[in-house]
Amino acid sequence: MEVASDERVTVSNRGFPHNAPNFSSEQAASMVCAAQRTGLSDANAKRMHEATLEAERVKKAWDEKRATQKDWEKAEIRRQDAVISYMIPIPVLNWFVRPFERKNDMPAPKWSGLVIEHTDAFTFEENGKRVTAVSGYVRNTGSGTVEVPPLTLRALDQWEYAIAGQTSLLPFGSLEAGQEKRFEVRFLNPPAYLAEVYAHFAPPFSYRSPRDCEFFDPATYDEAKAIETKKATARFKDFFADPIPVSATHGGEYTAGELNELALFFRRESEAAWRCQNKAQADCITGPGAQRMHWRDMFVLSESIDEAWIAFRAAEETRKRAGEGAADAVKADAARDEAVAKFKSMAEAALARTGGSAAGVEVTATSTYGRDEDGLYIEIAGSVRNASGESRQVDNLMVAFVDRRELPLSSIAMAVDMQLGPGETREFSQRLQAGAAGRRRNFAPARIPPRDIPWEVRVGAMARAAAIPVAALTSAAPE
Repeated sequence: MEVASDERVTVSNRGFPHNAPNFSSEQAASMVCAAQRTGLSDANAKRMHEATLEAERVKKAWDEKRATQKDWEKAEIRRQDAVISYMIPIPVLNWFVRPFERKNDMPAPKWSGLVIEHTDAFTFEENGKRVTAVSGYVRNTGSGTVEVPPLTLRALDQWEYAIAGQTSLLPFGSLEAGQEKRFEVRFLNPPAYLAEVYAHFAPPFSYRSPRDCEFFDPATYDEAKAIETKKATARFKDFFADPIPVSATHGGEYTAGELNELALFFRRESEAAWRCQNKAQADCITGPGAQRMHWRDMFVLSESIDEAWIAFRAAEETRKRAGEGAADAVKADAARDEAVAKFKSMAEAALARTGGSAAGVEVTATSTYGRDEDGLYIEIAGSVRNASGESRQVDNLMVAFVDRRELPLSSIAMAVDMQLGPGETREFSQRLQAGAAGRRRNFAPARIPPRDIPWEVRVGAMARAAAIPVAALTSAAPE
């Protein structure tokens, strides 16, 4: 679908060869930011940014008849060469990895009997920011009800190179046989050189650039400070070294960086859960993976956290402009707090939907976080006590990872199948291996949160009953 807009890009000199995506200087700057924040080499990213700035400058001069077409073509060739150098740092990688995606390389707009039809897009400004509304219809051509996967939108330049992407939820969860529904999804922060939006179902999933890299200016980057930050975090080196200690920090306000990490975390968890439920694997169907928070819950949660990030930054800007204590600042802070409370409430409800609590059953637990030959693990030990006057059945123990503000991050179920008499206590111990179970098939796979998000463990008793409240989960303090 082509993008309708009053600011639509005009294509000049269609015969000029294009061998790389037409990223804008803002996009190139965010790539420099991403390289620097992850500790990767940013030399090629910087060269790409500089070449992109120069190409845009010469193109503007050519449009205004202050430069020749030859000048522009030279600048554009240098830009494309710089993009290729950035995206293919080692030429041999091109034998295995396609560095650029074009429209013809992307999946067809169909999945398990579902088809996307009659798509359209329109770009407009809302609250001073560009937004592209993408609409269309999804039709179920199959013979049964189908759960609708997320929708992946790919922004294409005028030469059909992918220059950005976004995966979003459709406004309906399933379609019955023969049913058709209309959708409208907003593509946020569309790139400057957007000419068309192509829609297909996930996978693949596509993530927006990290929010903390928006409006990044490489010219003002403090490289010395960044080097010290990298030394302090050393995320890549330390992750594969000693066991990572769980932070003892509790309470306090979220930072913008934490909200960004949380939004990305839940997007990745949502994708993992969606892929899991669509694979014929024991761990996904009947094992611990089946007890995760539902992929749709986590996707919505990610979007809500992203909105909280926006409210957070808006509050910061308002305080800078109006000053602490000003009416506008107080109002902005209230909006920020309301956004945080909203996604915390959503997370608690999502966790509750993963299972039901065993009434009158108390769990006391401790956890040890470490590393062995199979990788990272969490070992949980404790006791389950029936504090009621009646027999109780405990089918599973719910293990939930929560952040420093008690936000549920992910969950997993440990099968125990305990029948407890009144007042009876049973001991338990189990090791949760991170990721794949590896050689030890008796270990349940767990998705341990990343080191960028301080977390702790909570354990609760589950039965096949009503929803489990987060308050019923007890702390498993790390040793």
